[in-house]
Amino acid sequence: MPKETKSPSTNTKLIGVWGTLKRGQCNFRHFMSNAKFIGEDLLDGLGDDHTSVQIARNKDGLAKIELFEVPEKDYQVIDQMEIYYDYYGKLTKLESGKEVMIWFHRNQLKHEKNKE
Repeated sequence: MPKETKSPSTNTKLIGVWGTLKRGQCNFRHFMSNAKFIGEDLLDGLGDDHTSVQIARNKDGLAKIELFEVPEKDYQVIDQMEIYYDYYGKLTKLESGKEVMIWFHRNQLKHEKNKE
């Protein structure tokens, strides 16, 4: 399991989401009801995940990431859901310099390896 990021509040994790866990998306109400919205940030290098998820991008092509503080128990459920759908958690540095846990599809891992 990847290194986890503790957020400032006790027993919570800071995560970044870019797909169905974003506000207004299908999984938000199921998995993020106890989450606290922190803000938005940008991520460079987020490739096509080869699923039906539409990745929102800014004019420079950077992926728009929503940041949330989630309770530990919800983090564990989100992590298990992501693993089930072939996503993996990775501590990721955003454009602002913040490091948060973001889940990537296994096909994005192949994309990252090909970029090296």
